[in-house]
Amino acid sequence: MVFNACFYSHCFPIPENVIPIFVGFQASEDVISKNVDYLKSFEPIGCRDVTTSNHLTKHGVSAYVTGCLTLSFDKRPIDPVDGRTIVAFGDGSGTLPGGALINMPDRLYDRLDFVFQRRPVHRLPLSEQEMREVEQHARSLLDRYRSSASLVITPLHHAATPCMSSGIPVILCRENVDDRFSFIRNMIPIHTPESFDKVDWDPSAIDLEAVRANLLSQVREAVSSALRKHIASQSSVTLQALESRPVYFAPDGRSGNRILVDLIRSGDYAGAVDFYETLSQEHRDQLDANGLMCAGKAFVELRSPDQAAKTFRAALSLIPDMPSAHTNLLRTLLASGQIEEAYQASNDAESICWSNSAVLLYAARAAIAAQKTDTAIRRLERATALEPSNFPARLLLAGTLGSSAGQWRKAREHARAALLLSPDDLDARRVYGETCLQLADWGTGFDHYKSRLQSERLFAPFRRPFQHQPWTGQTGVKKLLLLPETEQGIGFEMLAASLIPQIEADGIHVTFEATPKLLPVLQKAYPNADFFPFAKQGDANLHRANVDVQAYFTEACAILRRSQWDFGIAAPGNGDHIKPLTASQPFRVGVSWKSKNPRTGADRSIPLGIFHELLDTLDTSVTLVNLQYGDISAEIHEFEKNFGVAVEHSKRQNYFDDLEALADTIKTVDIVVSSDNSTLFLAGLLHKQTFAFLPDNPHWIWGATQRRSAWFPTIELFRRSPDEEWADTVLALSQRLRERLCF
Repeated sequence: MVFNACFYSHCFPIPENVIPIFVGFQASEDVISKNVDYLKSFEPIGCRDVTTSNHLTKHGVSAYVTGCLTLSFDKRPIDPVDGRTIVAFGDGSGTLPGGALINMPDRLYDRLDFVFQRRPVHRLPLSEQEMREVEQHARSLLDRYRSSASLVITPLHHAATPCMSSGIPVILCRENVDDRFSFIRNMIPIHTPESFDKVDWDPSAIDLEAVRANLLSQVREAVSSALRKHIASQSSVTLQALESRPVYFAPDGRSGNRILVDLIRSGDYAGAVDFYETLSQEHRDQLDANGLMCAGKAFVELRSPDQAAKTFRAALSLIPDMPSAHTNLLRTLLASGQIEEAYQASNDAESICWSNSAVLLYAARAAIAAQKTDTAIRRLERATALEPSNFPARLLLAGTLGSSAGQWRKAREHARAALLLSPDDLDARRVYGETCLQLADWGTGFDHYKSRLQSERLFAPFRRPFQHQPWTGQTGVKKLLLLPETEQGIGFEMLAASLIPQIEADGIHVTFEATPKLLPVLQKAYPNADFFPFAKQGDANLHRANVDVQAYFTEACAILRRSQWDFGIAAPGNGDHIKPLTASQPFRVGVSWKSKNPRTGADRSIPLGIFHELLDTLDTSVTLVNLQYGDISAEIHEFEKNFGVAVEHSKRQNYFDDLEALADTIKTVDIVVSSDNSTLFLAGLLHKQTFAFLPDNPHWIWGATQRRSAWFPTIELFRRSPDEEWADTVLALSQRLRERLCF
């Protein structure tokens, strides 16, 4: 375990089953003097500052200065366009001194945020839940600094160093300077009250590449050294045990291991299994790890995962640090759906083979299957650090950081690295494209994301049978067949249809293929376009030569939506185009609360009961109007019973099959409040004032940076943070309604 921290007396003794690797170690001389013998057994000690290193040396412990491990963080890939000035502070010695900001220019005050970085700890040791919460708190702070800060002002060492390594300009202001800052005082000025009038309020980010490379090299060497010592101690025990084992020999003079190897090399998996099963338990016990691996592979080929796992585990009992046994065991357990067993096995694999990139990759896959996202990210980051050219690990890390953790900027960095390793890989191009789209880098995003249309695995079931010339933006086109990508659902058909006005503005007539129940809505919204219902082989008219070119949605976007300005009314600076509402009496609020998507619907849905909390915050008469499709009568009845609030709805009307009726109802309400579902898209298509409740990590169409939809500018977006309840999001919405509506 790598220890990068301030150590106090209560931190010792460290458990005997932990092999410590001290990097960024800091302690007082008193603590060091009481633990000299322990520290000497793990020397040399990497120290955070010069003073700690001197204390150790004084007491006969070999030591060197590494600096804090937070100086090894990667530089953020992009700087924020309109960044914030963040003052990060704590209490005690981390208090921001009075007068530190007295000379700060007015231009910085306009975008000033204060962040209290400390998180109170009331008892030690922390529980597992508390440790997860503390880690999440730290991650959220770092993500905030990296994504939004153009300048950080702080008295805190652990705010300054991660921001410095991230490429963020830092101003360090303290009441006084102590020894803990001795390593970084030569990197940036440390201001005290005597020098507050000399602060440079426009500092540049400092280049820490050399410091970062040196620190990571020191860490790798320390980890490798500790691992070599551990393996050597374990191997000597294992070797003695192996040398004392008898070996089984068949009548032809070959060992059982040789027979299994020969059978596997010849591809005779059934023969390998037959041979293994004819052996007595005594003779099976005489096989070596290689022979057991061959038997396990044969069981895998013959679809016997339980037997395969058993033999792989037997091989590991002989050689615990055998990488191929770990990877084959994890692969077998995952393929057979034994997720919990795979995750438990992955923990053993990580602890024993934590310097093997291939093992860490499979351990990460097990963690992902068990929905242990943070664990998976940690393993993948270690795998890519050990082997930067590990393409599968790099690509999986990019996808996990983005889709599972919402860390899209970091995901883009790893996706770009994966793409450099394999420029033609369709999955790498798709993942990189998605990260760009999340961050509103539209042109680059669509250029790469459209590559998924070429993937047989991802898109073949949805590919349409038409063979017209592809649209690449060429001139002279009169008629375009626009094809929505239907694997994303009916909402994406409406999203694709939103391109029609821009295409028609260039003098191109649009023909559009859509789900039949959506046709009446689209025909009213875009009367100049031609619409045809989906058919398996495609409508005959769509195969005829009078269609000049065809384009799928993302192909068209790669031409039409290169930058934010291509979205027209949704471009930056045009955010006030929606006039404030004047509510009718009573105020009619259309509500929709769930998605029926089998894969993502649960995450995108919200409780119906939150609308009662919204009513409590509005000082006006409100009528709730149902806009939810599907059979929801029972849910509405339960809501009315629990809260005594009526919901306007028709028990005989199911909007799932009648989108035209749903559109007509949307037109009757003053605003729409909806989760991420088809109702939301339809309200946007109809230009209705809409407020969207989104999960913390929504689809790329809503993006990581948008506050108002780029596609449907009448939709305002409200995201639930990972540590928030939906009730917190309701409060944010109610405040917005008070600002926007004239009650």
